[in-house]
Amino acid sequence: MVLRRRSWPVLSWSAVLVFWGIYFLGLARNATRGGYHDLWLVLSVMCAATFLVRRVGSCRVMLSQKYMLIHNPLFIHSIPYSKVRAVQIGSAGGVEIELWTEGQIHPFAYTGSLLDLFFKTNEWAVAEIQKKVSAAPEEHDGELRRTVRRCWSSDIPLLLAIPAAAMAFLFS
Repeated sequence: MVLRRRSWPVLSWSAVLVFWGIYFLGLARNATRGGYHDLWLVLSVMCAATFLVRRVGSCRVMLSQKYMLIHNPLFIHSIPYSKVRAVQIGSAGGVEIELWTEGQIHPFAYTGSLLDLFFKTNEWAVAEIQKKVSAAPEEHDGELRRTVRRCWSSDIPLLLAIPAAAMAFLFS
């Protein structure tokens, strides 16, 4: 089961389409004028903005049989349910997962939000996670892991931003 705010993928992909629509409109208008420095510079900025928007927009919590994966912007936290002490809404309005030994982990996908006051998505996420934690078998005692998160829809634009910035520097 994947838990995420429904609006995040829609908003992030919409922002990416708007960014690139603006870039290609500018490219069509300015390509014949010879402003190659500006075109490469704006390309690198658009790639970096796509990286940031997609990193945030693709955050989620995945619940499997024996553990949960928390996809934050830079890292994935793999947490066996047996390591979870409590799941609650913190003082700032975001979901907090308290562990028996490692402190707390805050899923970025469920940080506090003004819209959450109306739609109660954080409360729903807490209830879903608590259901999985209470239904999980006790015998699975895996390790907590934190790994660097790969997100191709954000990593590829970041890799493209570097040569675009280099080209902007060469044309300056």
